[in-house]
Amino acid sequence: MWPEWMVKSFPERPYDAGYRTFGDLREPTEELWTKNDVTHKAKVVCKLCNNGWMSLLEQETIPILKPMITNPRGARRLNMHQQGILANWTTLRLMIFDRVRDSDSKYFSNDELIAFATPSKRKPITHTHVWLATLPDMGGMGVHAGIHCRGTATDPWRYSVFNCVFGQIALQVFHWSGFTADWIGNADRSAAINLRKLNDPIWQKATVRVWPRRSNLLSWPPQQSLALAGISPFYNRFYIPTA
Repeated sequence: MWPEWMVKSFPERPYDAGYRTFGDLREPTEELWTKNDVTHKAKVVCKLCNNGWMSLLEQETIPILKPMITNPRGARRLNMHQQGILANWTTLRLMIFDRVRDSDSKYFSNDELIAFATPSKRKPITHTHVWLATLPDMGGMGVHAGIHCRGTATDPWRYSVFNCVFGQIALQVFHWSGFTADWIGNADRSAAINLRKLNDPIWQKATVRVWPRRSNLLSWPPQQSLALAGISPFYNRFYIPTA
């Protein structure tokens, strides 16, 4: 679930590891454990893909993301090609974690997975948004991830949020489908997300959006780090509690 280069980026020592998944109308499933590295394997991709296009994407990502993890506040510029690579890498992580969820109904359809795996077409599917942020240095954070999905590819509306932390780097992917005006959710809006949150100014100084791309050269790091009190609101800004 995490590439070998990332595992090697974190020294061997005891880590509190785990992940949390949410499905429709049920309590979250959480698994926690302690181990000496951040490795976490799951049999959700075939050998051909793992050693083929996915491996190539990792090789493209390493020179971009690894320096950001090891030196999260080091000043750099991300061009449009680099932004696209980061967006593809994070979309892939979301798709992998979706396959791991203990759910009979997966969020992404096979057609969407196949389209993303096609080199000539590879880019995050429509209505995918990706942000990166920095966190305070609390020491020994390791790698953590959580995914929350509502709906499947056949439903009239759906959304998925993937949050993960690599040391002092926080990453969020939000995908949605089905909308009316500026919201998605039930027709009576009893369960709905206001899509204006996509451009909420409260997060603009603390995050950098790499997809959809908005600048030829994107400055990193963001102007501010996420404060401790702001981490949970950031992670949960696209979330509809289940009844």
